[in-house]
Amino acid sequence: MSLDNEKKIVILVLIVASVGLLMCLENTGLVIKQQPREITIFAEKWEFVPNVIKVKYNEPIKLKLVTSEKNESFGFKLSRYMYNDLIIIEPNVTKTFDFKAQTKGIFIYRCESPCGWGKNLMVGRLIVE
Repeated sequence: MSLDNEKKIVILVLIVASVGLLMCLENTGLVIKQQPREITIFAEKWEFVPNVIKVKYNEPIKLKLVTSEKNESFGFKLSRYMYNDLIIIEPNVTKTFDFKAQTKGIFIYRCESPCGWGKNLMVGRLIVE
C-alpha cells in the first residue's frame, strides 16, 4: 500500500467518523441551533414598514414589532403562522414573534383590529423562498 492510499484511507475514516459524530449530536439535541434572523416591522398610520419581507425556507425568524405613534395601538396577525394569536403593538413597547419559515409561499400580515379609518388597509407580505 503506497503512502497516497494510506492518506486516502485516513481521510475516509475521518469523514465517516465526522458524519457519525454529527448524527449522534443531532439525536441528543446538542446541535448548535441557528440564531433567528431579526426583522423589525414598524406599524405606522395606514402601513407596515417594510410591507414586503423575503426569508428563506426553514429560516428561524424573530419579528420585532414596534410603533412610533404616540397614541395608537395596532393589532398584528401573520397568516399561516399565527392561527389564534394576535399581537397588540403599543407605543414605546417592543413585541416579538418567533417562528420558523416552514412553508414556502406568500403570506399576508395585517392589522387585525382596526380601531380607526385606514387600519384595515394595513397589509404586508411575507415571502418564503
